[in-house]
Amino acid sequence: MAVLPRSGSAGPWLGQWWRSAPHPDAALEMPWRWLQGGLLLLPFSITLGGLGCGIALGWGTRSLGRRLWARPHNWGWLALALGLGLTASLGEDPGVAWVGLANFVPCFWFFAVTRELVRDPAQLRRLAWIQVLSAGAIGVIGLLPLVGWFAGPVNLSIFIQWPLELGGTPPGRMAGVFAYANVLASYFTVTLALGLGLWLEAWQRWQHQRLTSTPLIPTGLIPTRLIPTGLIPTRLIPTTKGAGTKGAGTKGAGTAEISPPLPWALNPTQTLALLSLVLLIQGVGLGLTQSRNAWGVGLLLGLIYGIRLGWYQGVAALVAALATVLWAAFGSVGQRLAQGVVPRMVWARLNDQLYGDRPVADLRISQWRFAWAMTCDRPWTGWGLRNFTPLYEAATDHWLGHPHNLLLMLTAETGIPVTLGFLGLVGWILGRGVMQWRTLVPGKRGSRGLGTQPRDRGGQNAAAQPETATDTATHTEPDAGTDIEPDTEPNTEPNTEPDTEPDTGTNTGTQTEPDTGAEILLTYLLAFGGCVLFNGLDITLFDYRINLINWLLLAAIAGFRPKKPWGIINRATDP
Repeated sequence: MAVLPRSGSAGPWLGQWWRSAPHPDAALEMPWRWLQGGLLLLPFSITLGGLGCGIALGWGTRSLGRRLWARPHNWGWLALALGLGLTASLGEDPGVAWVGLANFVPCFWFFAVTRELVRDPAQLRRLAWIQVLSAGAIGVIGLLPLVGWFAGPVNLSIFIQWPLELGGTPPGRMAGVFAYANVLASYFTVTLALGLGLWLEAWQRWQHQRLTSTPLIPTGLIPTRLIPTGLIPTRLIPTTKGAGTKGAGTKGAGTAEISPPLPWALNPTQTLALLSLVLLIQGVGLGLTQSRNAWGVGLLLGLIYGIRLGWYQGVAALVAALATVLWAAFGSVGQRLAQGVVPRMVWARLNDQLYGDRPVADLRISQWRFAWAMTCDRPWTGWGLRNFTPLYEAATDHWLGHPHNLLLMLTAETGIPVTLGFLGLVGWILGRGVMQWRTLVPGKRGSRGLGTQPRDRGGQNAAAQPETATDTATHTEPDAGTDIEPDTEPNTEPNTEPDTEPDTGTNTGTQTEPDTGAEILLTYLLAFGGCVLFNGLDITLFDYRINLINWLLLAAIAGFRPKKPWGIINRATDP
């Protein structure tokens, strides 16, 4: 990701930001820019954000032309769109069902184009930064009416329509610029996962700088071959390769550029502090939505990243806190003691005592039983999209917008065959994404695990190992002294060929693997996984902002191509 100049640059910073991350394919430069602008505005205004995404969609379609039809799964989306049209025509109310197609068919087109626009790891990071920074602002705006400092509605014609009801929607639950608290919770679920991924990369870079910029022993004072093994920690023994080169001690070999797209440049410490602040705002906001679904997904993400960082004591503390909360909500002996520790807002929300006067028709189990009965009555074609609501209201005299489970909604409204086709296409993309991530993670090749510092085969920190003649005989490392620029031509197939470019001597004193984008790919996989889990107990695709963001995640996973492959491994000496 390009970093904006610190000073002395001509023109407004907004124009610099607009041009600071060019697309690898010049023909797709303008669609890529409009996509970024649309995504930046999308949470605040569906009109302005949708306009930007729409221009990117049209311009990208014109630029890509026949390339769109070269992708096999695009034909799958076309077949699925035809199947949805057929089930809508055979639905209980075809008019309503055809309107419901708007939540799916345009998104298939959006996916096909965005998949070609977002391919490089730097592009994925930039889009993640845009969403994370926007989420910080959304969190601050959402807090204002909840604490009584400001109340809406804010209506600026068709451009901005923020409810901002005093006390939240429903009362006591933070909804912010969205119409309902669960929609905001779904949004925070995505941005929290993206923010945690960026934070992990920022932490790794900060750790790398801290371990390599302040060696205890001056370079050259004692030959490293004369220092007994284990006498001095290897991270405190500097290497001589690339000493004094530009950027030494700030950006190591192959370290990803993860600076935010801001009008000023941030060092690793500032980047980490900014992300920590934004994550704190999102975490507080997610808690105040009182969405049990989002709480569960957020805790799962926290456990995953805690384990990946090796913070096992923190993970154990989180598990203990979770056990206390569950005991306060559902325990027996000692429950009152646990309830005295855990806030009532938490345990009473979990066991539904906080809103215990809800009608039976409002319970999820009632909705799921009715949706399954609809599926059994019409398993092949369903009842038509958006037909659950009138049928459920006629049966229970209770209005409900959806059955709070995406899978059951699809089987009830579109039939089992179309649902299996949809699941097959999404599963194919996710499966390929996971397999690609496994080929990029060094730990899967035996060189390091998922901790914060890369390790060599001997178990020592690779960032601190002195270079020897044996290293150059077994590995051919790419140049790490300069940023790796995107290819000038867009990749159409996964890059599996190893890089054989020799080291030019501009190393910053460390030997780490080049940035392949494995971390950011995993971040998007976890973010989309959070969407899948959330839609198991709720459905938020009817808010087009959330819908487009979810499809963007899937398109980024499908279009991802490694920026730089791993170096050659000598099979004669390496396992």
